[in-house]
Amino acid sequence: MAARRARLLGIDLDDVSWHKTVRRRLEPGNTSGVLDVPQTQANAMLRSIVRFVADIPSTGTPLVVWTQGPDELLVDTASLALRCTSGLIRVSVTVDCDQLDEPASVTVPLAVGAPNRPSGLVMAAFTRIDGPAGVADLWSDALTAFAWEAVLELARRLCVETGRDTKGRALVPVEISAASRRLLITPMARHDVTLARLR
Repeated sequence: MAARRARLLGIDLDDVSWHKTVRRRLEPGNTSGVLDVPQTQANAMLRSIVRFVADIPSTGTPLVVWTQGPDELLVDTASLALRCTSGLIRVSVTVDCDQLDEPASVTVPLAVGAPNRPSGLVMAAFTRIDGPAGVADLWSDALTAFAWEAVLELARRLCVETGRDTKGRALVPVEISAASRRLLITPMARHDVTLARLR
């Protein structure tokens, strides 16, 4: 299992102090405790899953070209990185297009919970990213969605590696927060939901 984790996340979860695998199966709605992930290790893991998020093959170039009508944006998925402060995750990525003299880094700020201010899975974003006007005007929505999905997928994969519920299902994230240079993720066992039969 440790070799699979190392390949999946870029680090061996058995060798870090912040991750503990839950051996017992959790009852519905129970949490396993907060994963207090150092920013440097969060970035290492993020780089290992970004190809999945961008839907590109695991081999070959990490560069993708997004198109929107006649416009194109080159996105360097390998440059994706996050920076954590209290209640805020800033996701940056390098982009390029004809309107830029050289590649530029753009930043997507995502407001999340903080250690003493939980917000569940709520992530709020501005309507405009931080970056050159030509890029921000046209690509803010797409880049925000890309950043959001990357953070959520990182949280999901860490929860999968944390444990299972009583039905054998992988744990899921119930809380994403940020502190200074730390990403905080809380895994939880899914609630049992019984759907009433419609008559």
